[in-house]
Amino acid sequence: MTEPSATDRRRRPAWAGRNYSLLTAAAVVAGLGNSGALIAAAFAVLQAGGDGTDAGLVAAARTVPLVL
Repeated sequence: MTEPSATDRRRRPAWAGRNYSLLTAAAVVAGLGNSGALIAAAFAVLQAGGDGTDAGLVAAARTVPLVL
């Protein structure tokens, strides 16, 4: 039995082409951005003088349309 060469080990499956890799990377970045925006909105409410209830209302207002 022979050992696979370096080029064989780096080879991706046929379904994992360039477009799939770009789509996956874009989905990860978009998910991180959406999560970060929710946290930033909560901190903005607290910075503006709101309390925990106001921050919860902002979070709910961002989440309800996604659920519906």
